[in-house]
Amino acid sequence: MADRTLTSRRPLDMASIPLTGVVLSVLATAGYGLWLLMGVALAAGVYVDGRGEVLAPLLAGVVLVSGGLIASCLRVPGARLWHGWEPTQGSLPTIEGLVAMGAYLPMLAVAGLARGSNDFWATRLAGLALAALCLATLLQSARNACRRDGMRPPMPILLPLAKLVAALLAGGLCLWLCVVLETTEHGEGNVYVARVFVLIAALASGVLDSLRWRALSHGPIGRLDAPTAEPVASQGRLTAAVLGVGVPCVLAAVGSGALEAGAAAMAALSCVIGQCLGQRLFCAAHARIRLG
Repeated sequence: MADRTLTSRRPLDMASIPLTGVVLSVLATAGYGLWLLMGVALAAGVYVDGRGEVLAPLLAGVVLVSGGLIASCLRVPGARLWHGWEPTQGSLPTIEGLVAMGAYLPMLAVAGLARGSNDFWATRLAGLALAALCLATLLQSARNACRRDGMRPPMPILLPLAKLVAALLAGGLCLWLCVVLETTEHGEGNVYVARVFVLIAALASGVLDSLRWRALSHGPIGRLDAPTAEPVASQGRLTAAVLGVGVPCVLAAVGSGALEAGAAAMAALSCVIGQCLGQRLFCAAHARIRLG
């Protein structure tokens, strides 16, 4: 029991969690979240009109999503695998990798079909396919991560939900920025909807993040470590919450007018930094509890 106590009081080993892999994972999550929101809006026929207004977010999503695949092909340390697939080994992609790559097809279809008005039935159908594949990618990658890391209930339910909401939050911030930058006549209504969505997603993300940490500290695998595991990570968790949720909320609430583009950019950057820090802390805490 004394050994258990000493183990639970060790500091979180953040250095054991590759920063490159975490950053690329968070950026890809934001990219899929951006595509997911665009796909839903296009399928529902409520997305803002204009070809540039469609192409700019799609291109931003390509940059965010493709970073991990490029890093895997270049054998960047900490990014050897892409959705469970190692491209440099010549092996076939995993099911998760195939679904992730499959999202590129409807994305290209949306880019080709986008016109001044986005009410064309084929555009809406392509948007629906894009949203479906992005949703499947986010949920499947989170569930597979739970299986690989041996996480017990309720983690296989909490983590996919937390990842989905985090993707919607980061993707919503990126979409807000793209709409502000690319649309000259977007109107206050679209901007207001984007900012309200960010606030709702941030609130849901904060709640789910708290639930997953509580499940980690008090669940079956962490029962003996529960009294001391929470205080160890509390300071880092607070910083991650402030950057990932608090700052975007404040900027979404007050960022308007001529400085709105700057506020959206700062909110998106702060959210990504906060999510990277939170993911590293969570992975380190889970690894320490398993080894302890």
